[in-house]
Amino acid sequence: MQKTIDLRDCADMAAVHRLFAETLDFPYWYGHNLDALFDLLSCAGELQLQLILPAAGGLVESGALTTLLLVITDALGERVQVCEPNCE
Repeated sequence: MQKTIDLRDCADMAAVHRLFAETLDFPYWYGHNLDALFDLLSCAGELQLQLILPAAGGLVESGALTTLLLVITDALGERVQVCEPNCE
């Protein structure tokens, strides 16, 4: 299963967690934190994920985007493709 998550409109990590939960149909008990995200992505089987990154904004400036990418790549390894903001 391939999914695309476009982070360009996410102003903060709360928005990121909502987007992941909605896009990947996470269970209602998803904890909306990086540990919970790692756990669910690690168990996602055949998930192929494409991320479209923001060019600027709160996620970039706060460093949260870097941490998020580390968690996602640790969980999915080579099953994640990271795209710059103009990548579709």
